[in-house]
Amino acid sequence: MLICLIRHAIAMDRSEWNDLGKLDCTRPLTPKGKLKFAKGAQGLKKLIPSFDHIYSSKFLRAKQTTALLKYQFPHAKYYEDGSLNPNGDFFKLWEDLKSLDSLNIAIVGHEPDLSSLARTILESQIAFSLNKGGVIILERGLLHGHYSPKSLRLL
Repeated sequence: MLICLIRHAIAMDRSEWNDLGKLDCTRPLTPKGKLKFAKGAQGLKKLIPSFDHIYSSKFLRAKQTTALLKYQFPHAKYYEDGSLNPNGDFFKLWEDLKSLDSLNIAIVGHEPDLSSLARTILESQIAFSLNKGGVIILERGLLHGHYSPKSLRLL
């Protein structure tokens, strides 16, 4: 199984959004964030030709990131899963995904949850720093790659 952990792209500033009295779950990507991630998704396509499944947090910024990802991977089945919301119970999702041994799976979510999931899968205490739009690729329980958003755009 190949798992690609993807942090959502650059979103509106949290404190500015909160000052407007809006819920964090509705915070959208910025136009710059959309553009940068669209280019990064093109680079990711060069590394991973296809995904069988794409799982996303239910938060708007993750769903918008996933929409840009699906443009590059239109045949992937798409799922929204609340366990990928910030501070969600992503361990349950991981238990469910273990049975999908031969598939390529993308998971779009938030930090620090994605780094915690990577450590769980790797059974390691490696400290990851995943920038917005960044990617960690795991294959058969091993670290296959850790890409910054800029490195994906340069592929």
